[in-house]
Amino acid sequence: MNEHDALIHWLLQHGARFPDQRVVEFAPGNRGVIAAKPFSRGNEALFIPRQVMMCRDTADASDIGRAIHRSRVSLISGQCVLAAFLLQEMENPRSFWLPYLRTLPADFDDCPIFFNDRLLTCLKGSYCLDMVHERRRIIETDYRSLCEAVPGFSRHALSAFTWAMTVVNTRCFGVPGEEDDCIPALVPLLDMYNHRQGYDCKRHFASAENGFVLQLNHDLAAGSELCVTYGAKSNGRFFVNYGFLDRASDRRDARIKLVPDPRDPTIKLRLAHWKGADSKDFIVSTDSWDSMETCLTELRMVVSATLDQSVYQSDREGKPRSLKHEILSLHLLVQHVDTALAQFPGSVEEDRALLDGTKKPIRPDARFLSVVRMRAYEKETLQLVHDFAEAALAVLCLPRKEMMAELRRLAAEDHQTQTPWLQGWCHQILAVFSLKYAWLERTDTAEPETASQDDARLNVVPANPSLWQKMHQLELPPAQRRYVPRPEELLREQVFSDGIRPQTVVIRMGEEPVGMFCYTLEETGAAGFFGFQVDQQYQGRGVGRWALRAFLRGILHFPNVNCVRLNVHKKNVDATCFYLREGFKLMAPIPESAAHLWDLIIDREDIEARFASPTPTPVS
Repeated sequence: MNEHDALIHWLLQHGARFPDQRVVEFAPGNRGVIAAKPFSRGNEALFIPRQVMMCRDTADASDIGRAIHRSRVSLISGQCVLAAFLLQEMENPRSFWLPYLRTLPADFDDCPIFFNDRLLTCLKGSYCLDMVHERRRIIETDYRSLCEAVPGFSRHALSAFTWAMTVVNTRCFGVPGEEDDCIPALVPLLDMYNHRQGYDCKRHFASAENGFVLQLNHDLAAGSELCVTYGAKSNGRFFVNYGFLDRASDRRDARIKLVPDPRDPTIKLRLAHWKGADSKDFIVSTDSWDSMETCLTELRMVVSATLDQSVYQSDREGKPRSLKHEILSLHLLVQHVDTALAQFPGSVEEDRALLDGTKKPIRPDARFLSVVRMRAYEKETLQLVHDFAEAALAVLCLPRKEMMAELRRLAAEDHQTQTPWLQGWCHQILAVFSLKYAWLERTDTAEPETASQDDARLNVVPANPSLWQKMHQLELPPAQRRYVPRPEELLREQVFSDGIRPQTVVIRMGEEPVGMFCYTLEETGAAGFFGFQVDQQYQGRGVGRWALRAFLRGILHFPNVNCVRLNVHKKNVDATCFYLREGFKLMAPIPESAAHLWDLIIDREDIEARFASPTPTPVS
């Protein structure tokens, strides 16, 4: 009689029922339950009485359980007493549960907490790596506490305690306790059933019979595997806790990590809100708008706090405050997504090549391929977040009437055909802005384009002494003056700079100077753009947009320039959104720049995509 048959024989002797099924081993360490005969919906597949379960209350009453409680030791995990009881029974050659104990896995090599450092390095960037380290920390901390507080516990090695904790973690079910609470229990044979989406059997605890019952959800043919559900968990939790991935599930998850700059003036408020944590993790799930809304709420609060710190304290709902704020929040989301993707080794395309066999893996090992699959899922999810943000930004950048119409169309569309989260976001934006833009629904006239009549007269020329006097006369509205240096300061820097001297360009309407900007060409291939200003009399006429686009077109004449970079004061929301609408993005990974500035960038490829052919002559 093998160990599985011995277990079933023992269970049947103690009142269990296990009709017309058999336990099979698909591969070493991979077992399951197969139907020996056809089953009909509602048929009972299994009954396990409570007396054969290893319950926490039994563990509490055991020698080791009483010793732990007498010691008043403080433990992190609620699984420790049951794990310690398991170790006690493993040492007992006459244990009541011996037939069950002999069927437990000898190791859990597929569970990431048992991976070596070399294999874990391949999880760099994944939130699973932090889960592994945290799980190890909890086990090691509780082990040391038990060794110090409970006499004789140190005879168990850390590796044995880790094994016992993993048995409990991977095979634990909740059963009713004596005080109407739910307590953990190891349930023999029930832990042989594998997990599957659209599971075959539903389980419940039958109080009348005092045991677990499995019933069929549907008809099942002979020779089919019977499966249960391990719960609605993310693939990260399946992977870290059980060592497998639910490849049949459509749900995908990824982490977006917010880490405030220590120089950020709002950092104290944020740390207080995060209860002292120095960062905040948001796990976004493709099947949950709530998970994305939670992340967006925090990003909106961050954007609002850059303008007024009191907002972060008072605005806990984090609803969109204005279109410009929402545009900046979405770009902030893109920045954090790009930062998260940069933490992973390789691209998702390289991971897929490893998984489909077109690229030979360095380690032809099932565990390595599981690591690759897990990180590929996360990368793909992060790319979906990126796609969502870009789709939302595309809507917000439409003329107002078209924007409202597109929001309504997307809100009514079948969400299964859309980028995840887009429909939920559209409903939220409509709820906030429908009243504000209701007047658009009552007019057939499109929003007027900013005047282009001046475009033919606009031109840019290098600054020269003959223009300096008129450049000094440029005036900005009071709200803009604190963010942009005066023309004389910029000209002084051009003349007296010891480093790379900036080039100053004058924006003219006909012969009249109406604005200016400066740029530098760095050795790194980046072009710096700064000092951009348009006289207040000429603002609102498309001059700034024309000049920026002229500069971007002109920069294409410099073959060594690979990007344009600039920074904007975080309180200058209008300017920030202007650049974002013109194709700039928040830099990622997040640079270590001044805490009060947004760092923006546009790559040469994006400039070329926007302006297929450069202007005939360069900017200067």
